[in-house]
Amino acid sequence: MDRFKKHILNIWAPELSISFLGVVWALLYTKYGIWSTVVPFALFFFIRAMLNRQIKDAKTIEEYAHLLEKQYEATIRTMAMAVDKRDPFTAGHSRRVAALTKVIAAEIGKFPDVKEVYFSGLLHDVGKISVPDSVLLKPGKLSDDEWAQMKMHPEIGHQMLLEAVASDTILHAVRSHHEWVIGSGYPDGLQGEEIPLIARIVSVADAFDAMVSNRIYRKGMPIAEAKRRLLEGRDSQFDRGVVDSFVAVLDRITKDELLELGYGDQPPNSDVEPLEEISLTNPRLDERLKRMEEMRLMSEGRLSEHHESDAGEPRSSEERSLNAQREVAATDEYGSV
Repeated sequence: MDRFKKHILNIWAPELSISFLGVVWALLYTKYGIWSTVVPFALFFFIRAMLNRQIKDAKTIEEYAHLLEKQYEATIRTMAMAVDKRDPFTAGHSRRVAALTKVIAAEIGKFPDVKEVYFSGLLHDVGKISVPDSVLLKPGKLSDDEWAQMKMHPEIGHQMLLEAVASDTILHAVRSHHEWVIGSGYPDGLQGEEIPLIARIVSVADAFDAMVSNRIYRKGMPIAEAKRRLLEGRDSQFDRGVVDSFVAVLDRITKDELLELGYGDQPPNSDVEPLEEISLTNPRLDERLKRMEEMRLMSEGRLSEHHESDAGEPRSSEERSLNAQREVAATDEYGSV
């Protein structure tokens, strides 16, 4: 049917017009002689030349539009990369959320434009470019003022893209991915289906990636635990249908597909472990995370350079207090940030 529409239906108009022109030509010839056909003959070639020019112009416009589309996509990817570069420990977060958003949207089946869906996930945190490093990279719990600054990022991201991005899908995702279905989210306090579907999808993808990924103050959790938290959050933070669709994907996804989605190395014995028990973390980061944290504590005078390890336990009351703060921050992040 596609070939018929493209190759057959598109030729009936010019064929019919040429047939009509032939009939007129014949009538002029029989009534007025050969010289009466000169004017329509010249007119025919003039129209043909104009059509050929229009076709050439259309091809040029199409090529220019393709170039603009490539530049537009490159700009979007650069903006997303700029967000990830702000924090090396969340590098790749935007790409993973974008991949998960595309997977969930495909499962739901209501978004014909795959690129818009992917870019919605890719740019969801673009407003964090405006958040100061002292807030964005803070390892402990945020103060009320810092939390207020962090909560501005969806609105700021929306304003940043308002003039540059024509897609409502992307704009909705950027502004509303921290709205809760019960209405206690931000920045607009939307609830239920007032929240655009793409934003409800990005919200689930964002929370899942935050839970299973490593942070400087904690390790990522196993898929089973992240899935449990998502299911518990249905009808409060998350949309029930979106969570159920994502869980259906998780229940059938393979380890190779997880790697394709942008997640790190699996444990060495992952071939024999149940998928739900695997944490989507990169084990090679563990030592680096630990060392960087020790260096930070030493720079603040909280840890001696020649400290003794006690089976991985906190080495001082200050360090234990700091770890407790991080646990609170981790809980806040899973549910809100």
